[in-house]
Amino acid sequence: MERKTILILGGGIGGQAASNMLAARLNGRHRIVLVDKQKEFASAPSFIWMIVGQRAPDDIQRPLDALPRPMRRPS
Repeated sequence: MERKTILILGGGIGGQAASNMLAARLNGRHRIVLVDKQKEFASAPSFIWMIVGQRAPDDIQRPLDALPRPMRRPS
């Protein structure tokens, strides 16, 4: 089978969940690329803690490149 590239647009929680699920199911048979216009991922459920002063913006966001890639394999 020819190795395909799967493109996922959007690095929010849905895009991350989809890419991780596909990576687990496809077991490296295809390349998965996640693209987002933002360089940072902010955890939306944590926004309320930031609003009330219990978190700072740096506490609830991470660079997309730094997020775990549990099924990452070399291309």
